[in-house]
Amino acid sequence: MIQLDFNKEGPGSLGTTTLKQMKERLKNITGVPLNGQKLLFSGAVLKDETAMLTSFGLCSPSKLILMGSKPDEKDLAQTSTGSPEEYALIQRISKLIESTTTSLLPRIETFETSDRSKLLDLHQMLVENLMQSLLTLDGVVCPPEFSGARQKRREAVKFTQELIDRIYCYNVQSRSSHTRPPSTSVVEPEENTHLLIGIRPSRKQVSDWTHNEWKRILVLNVLPVAIFDLYSLNWWPKWLGGGFAYFIFWIFSLFLGALIYLYTGLEKFNLTWVLLTFFTMNMPLLVAFILIKSENRNTYRHSRTIFQKTFLERQLDVRIPASYRRFLWFCFTLFIIISAFIAGEAYAYVFISTPSAHTGIDAFVYVYSWLATIYILDTVTEYIIETRVKSYPLQFSFKLYFFMIYFIFYRNLFARLRNPKQYILIQAASSLWVCIFYPICMTGWMHKQLVYFFGLRKDYKDYKKQCGRSFFIRNLAENATMLGFICWICIIHYGPNCDIYPYFKFNEEGNEFNFDYTLRASCYIWAFELASTIITRLIYKKVFKHDITREAVNDFKEHPEMVVALIVIIIHVLQDMLMALLKLNFQGGHSGKNRP
Repeated sequence: MIQLDFNKEGPGSLGTTTLKQMKERLKNITGVPLNGQKLLFSGAVLKDETAMLTSFGLCSPSKLILMGSKPDEKDLAQTSTGSPEEYALIQRISKLIESTTTSLLPRIETFETSDRSKLLDLHQMLVENLMQSLLTLDGVVCPPEFSGARQKRREAVKFTQELIDRIYCYNVQSRSSHTRPPSTSVVEPEENTHLLIGIRPSRKQVSDWTHNEWKRILVLNVLPVAIFDLYSLNWWPKWLGGGFAYFIFWIFSLFLGALIYLYTGLEKFNLTWVLLTFFTMNMPLLVAFILIKSENRNTYRHSRTIFQKTFLERQLDVRIPASYRRFLWFCFTLFIIISAFIAGEAYAYVFISTPSAHTGIDAFVYVYSWLATIYILDTVTEYIIETRVKSYPLQFSFKLYFFMIYFIFYRNLFARLRNPKQYILIQAASSLWVCIFYPICMTGWMHKQLVYFFGLRKDYKDYKKQCGRSFFIRNLAENATMLGFICWICIIHYGPNCDIYPYFKFNEEGNEFNFDYTLRASCYIWAFELASTIITRLIYKKVFKHDITREAVNDFKEHPEMVVALIVIIIHVLQDMLMALLKLNFQGGHSGKNRP
């Protein structure tokens, strides 16, 4: 019998202690590793480690059952680090494999010898259960140093995926020798569905998308695919290979653009081309959605008795697999991040279309109202990804996307400013925001307020990591967009097509600004941004004992597939920056009019 004491209120009370914190206390007392603990209360297993103890209905006094054992030296010898936590992870993965082997493998063998009339129901049930096994394995987070546990998880993933391939392979072979039954899946074993977050598709699948250089430059199509890679989504028919799909999407978008320019008269609006970009980027998502619907992967049905068919047919048909619900949330989130750029374009259009003489207050309001919009969209997206899709790489990538979207309009504002005081006002506010806001967010007081008023479920350690990750991503977006802005204005100003972009000649009468002034002011602002970043990082390191660079490196080691997605996101948004900078002047056109 172990007795844990908690404060009645305030820090250390049941209302402010998470399940993970209590498990750490139990680990110190019993020696049972965190990953090997299973806590039961009133017959239910307590799972959400970020939740407060009161959310489980715990009060004083309450009795819990702790299941788990302390590993001995023989057990620790099976690990690569000798860590009890690694041993607990290995045991957890082994139990998952054992559960799959004992419960699903006999059913798969039955599936291969079953009657054709029962094939559809068995196929859907087995695939859904195996997908759930993959998602469970994905929830087993193995730190980079636990090489033994990571290898065990890879073996478990491979074993489970081979079982899925085995089902699909038999299904395809059955179709070749029988009359085609109601559609289940037309996906070949090498092109089947992967739902394990953070595990990349096979080398062959990646090669199908990227082996030619001309495909890499089609960033509009690469971005959704890179995000699909983080999600481990590969619902793609084999006959519609990577090269052919890219070519079709690319040609189709060019064809639509030509029709718009020649026959609609809408080419003068930047929003027209932004919407075309939005449509092009969503085409892979649309195809994946149509395929899933056509293959009945959005339904989950067991074999039913006559009684069930009579009274429960409707209720059973509406059951939706967790994997499909997760995919729908993923689609919704992807729709939000692509829509954010359209909102930014509309916002910038309003700012530019108003009288050219903007005051410093106008620019200040423009920047920080847009910043508030980005933070709201980012918060909504992060909540969905964290609680519904449950993918850390997607959280990281989407947050970078939102920061990049914010900064491209912040940078493009520099090209509209025509007074040094405007630069000073904007940058002073930005530097103060960074040096004051982010350290305040890192404090334990802020964490307590978020827990008390907004129901935050993260403990302080995870909360600090989240704040540090957010600041690291902000720095990445900040430096990438400033470098891109400086390069773009130099190319536009000195390039052979400078006559097409008269705005960047900076030759307006009575305007004290010129290109050199704009370039110098931008470099000064960059220097101030770097200084404020260094100050904030030092505060994090000295006061809060948190190294955000080291944390980021660990994230990249744990999820190397993020690096590709981050590079593609940066390139894509920098292209958007160029389009936002340009003020094209189509001479003549199809109507013979000058169009701005």
